[in-house]
Amino acid sequence: MASNRKSAIQRREEILEADEATNAPNIKAISNALKIKLDHLKTFEPLTDNQRLFFDMYRGGGYFLALLGSPGTGKTFIAAYKPLAYCLLCISNLHRPKTL
Repeated sequence: MASNRKSAIQRREEILEADEATNAPNIKAISNALKIKLDHLKTFEPLTDNQRLFFDMYRGGGYFLALLGSPGTGKTFIAAYKPLAYCLLCISNLHRPKTL
C-alpha cells in the first residue's frame, strides 16, 4: 500500500511538468549569450612599474603563477583584463574577412 504513494520529489516533478506544458507557448526564448567585442574594452596603460613589468612580460609570452603586491594595486584587474583582451583579439581575427 505504501508503494502506491508518491514521494515529494515525484509530486514536485509532476507539477513542474504540468506547469511547463501549460506555459510553454507563452515562454519566449532568451539567449544568455554574452556578446562582447574587443572594441568594447577600454585601453589601459600600466600605472606602476610592476604593472608595466606584467604588461611587457605578457606581450612577450611570459607565464605568471601569481601577482604579488599591496591591496588595491590592480593585480586582479590586470590579471583578468589581459587574457580577456587576448581572447577577444583572437576571436575578432577569426571572424575578420580574409583578403587575398
